[in-house]
Amino acid sequence: MMNKLKKQPPGLSLMARSMTMQHATNTTATPAIVGTANAIDHYWVARALKAEALLAAQEVHQKEVRTLGYHQDLKREVCHLFIGSYEH
Repeated sequence: MMNKLKKQPPGLSLMARSMTMQHATNTTATPAIVGTANAIDHYWVARALKAEALLAAQEVHQKEVRTLGYHQDLKREVCHLFIGSYEH
């Protein structure tokens, strides 16, 4: 006689394990519970990675804008000094 209960992967939470054990006779309940927990975890991981990537891109963009502004100010200052020397 074969055991109908499948061995649970080590990554399952205690709640998912207990729910899986309660519904072991129903073959459609086990994948739905396990799949839901994994889908939720994947959703939050993907959301966190996206937020980190957007934050990093925003920081790079802000640094580029500050650098560009600095260079424009520097050019403006040099231009005023150069033009001012010919006016006197």
